[in-house]
Amino acid sequence: MITLENIPNECKTDHLFLLVGANPLPNFVAALLLRKLGSTFYLLQTQQTLAIAENLRDRILGRYPEHKFELKQVDTADGEAIRAVITDQLRHIPPRASVGLNYTGGTKTMAVHAYRAMEQARSDTIFTYLDAQTLSLHIDGDSGEPGRSVSVSKLCNVDLETLMKLHGYERFQGKISPNLTQQNRLEIVKTIVALTIDISSYVQWKEYIAQRPLERLPDLSQWPLLSPFVQIVQSICGASADTSQLSMFLGLGEKSSACRSWLQGGWLEEYALDALNSVRKACNLT
Repeated sequence: MITLENIPNECKTDHLFLLVGANPLPNFVAALLLRKLGSTFYLLQTQQTLAIAENLRDRILGRYPEHKFELKQVDTADGEAIRAVITDQLRHIPPRASVGLNYTGGTKTMAVHAYRAMEQARSDTIFTYLDAQTLSLHIDGDSGEPGRSVSVSKLCNVDLETLMKLHGYERFQGKISPNLTQQNRLEIVKTIVALTIDISSYVQWKEYIAQRPLERLPDLSQWPLLSPFVQIVQSICGASADTSQLSMFLGLGEKSSACRSWLQGGWLEEYALDALNSVRKACNLT
């Protein structure tokens, strides 16, 4: 494997085929890394990934409106249909125009059929793949030549707003308690973590959150080991707090079911985020 510092210009093609799967991020990165001025992108998507393909198109056009897009629906398991769609598109591409296929997205079946179709129809196709393990762009070798790779971890930063829109998410617009602070949330989360690490308190915690509906804080006569949780919630939300007030404090609304869902495991994502934030500089996380 030959390691390069920059992406060779010959790998940036006039026409780039992308296979759309459930995760749009690799295709977004590949499109930005391999595009040329005025490139045309061909998004091969299934019926289930149409919305993802549209989000991908819109986000790229938001940055580079000069590009063109063709969205083509295929059956992920129908090799002949995939071959027919690709062959039809290639007929409309001038022989002198450069063509590429990034086969990171989509299913393995889609990747195999698309690769074979492109290889047979256009022997000059540039084949690339994004390696999530090494954060590098792999460029396949031609006619027995060794492949090449380029580290791309710092070549295409994606901000949170773009990542959300790629997945079709919107920022939460609900009302959050004016007394809410991230430190308060983490105090509650870390208290839950401590309870779930100890087997005795974990058993009582599981019994408590299994209640339907979950309207009150734990009854300490029944679950005495959950006293730290009751104390931290009451210190933050008030001495007479119940799960409804806790739910409002967390910005989940008034429904006890939302609070129950958060207590059952929703807190784990916040704990994981705090853990990542604690090492983000050392690990170069953005």
